[in-house]
Amino acid sequence: MFGFLAVCILMLFIDFIIKLYKAKKNKISSAPILEITRGNPQKTIMDFDKDIGINPNDANLYHERAVAHFSLGNKKQAIKDFDKAIEINPKDANVYNNRGSGNLSMCNYQQAIKDFSNAIDINPNKLNKLGTLPVFPVVNPYF
Repeated sequence: MFGFLAVCILMLFIDFIIKLYKAKKNKISSAPILEITRGNPQKTIMDFDKDIGINPNDANLYHERAVAHFSLGNKKQAIKDFDKAIEINPKDANVYNNRGSGNLSMCNYQQAIKDFSNAIDINPNKLNKLGTLPVFPVVNPYF
């Protein structure tokens, strides 16, 4: 269990470093990404709140805030943000995969199956060698 958690945290860190690079490239505020990499997810959430206030139609901001909520154990709020990200951009397999992982961690198995199925339908090329999607936070569009 702890090994899985360590892998998840490492994947989050790598994902945020990549997002930091993209944020700088796209001139999006990098403050939230920096805070979560420094271990301050609560500040990250406040920074994402601010960025969402400026750009409420950016699905990536909701997705990233969901990841920050998830890291704090705010799973229900994370699911709400994943829902909003999907509402804005229903073609992002990464968000479905992460929401599926969130639902899986909350024992919402039927919804998790639907989310993973949607992720596969959107991007079947992101399957791992076993033929299943890896779990949170992984269908990474940057690799």
